[in-house]
Amino acid sequence: ANKEDYEYCKDALLEAQNNMEVHRLLEKGHDPNRKLDWQGRTKLILSTFKGQKDVVAELINYGQADVSARASTGHSALMYAAGEGHTDLMQMFLAAGANVNDAVTGMRNGDGTRPKEYNPVKAAEGFTALHFACRNFKLRASALLLDHGANMDAKEHTGTTPLKFAMKSKSKHVRNKFKMLFENVRKLREEAEE
Repeated sequence: ANKEDYEYCKDALLEAQNNMEVHRLLEKGHDPNRKLDWQGRTKLILSTFKGQKDVVAELINYGQADVSARASTGHSALMYAAGEGHTDLMQMFLAAGANVNDAVTGMRNGDGTRPKEYNPVKAAEGFTALHFACRNFKLRASALLLDHGANMDAKEHTGTTPLKFAMKSKSKHVRNKFKMLFENVRKLREEAEE
């Protein structure tokens, strides 16, 4: 295939707006795991970002899209879904085998070095899906991740845990809900170990 055909195929999948269009393109042999933008995001990641449940379902069920695929920044579809609180999408990814504890690796050049303008804070280096859910105060998403074994003590690049992000809420009610959730899960996990 020549470069023009490749660009056409890439753009067709990128621009597909619904599950019917995606299904048609997958039938024609389009790769559901193709990197579609400069950040290396796949259609699954981009559709998750937009909350397109029907497209995500089509990519997973018909296209056998890799739910563990990551953008070149290290972000996964599960991370995007958790940060937005899309628990329905999160359930699809977890059922299809997404790793609940994957962490953002940050952008790297082809030789493994960091880009000159690389900023670990901006890149959210070390964040897991639970970090994103807690930073955005998504309680249900956090509970779902914890139910699936998310590491509640995971630290991002500065050493901050998911719960510390949740404790930054201006609402005492929200802070208390997260604190109770984490305490209950910790207690249940400790009891399970006995």
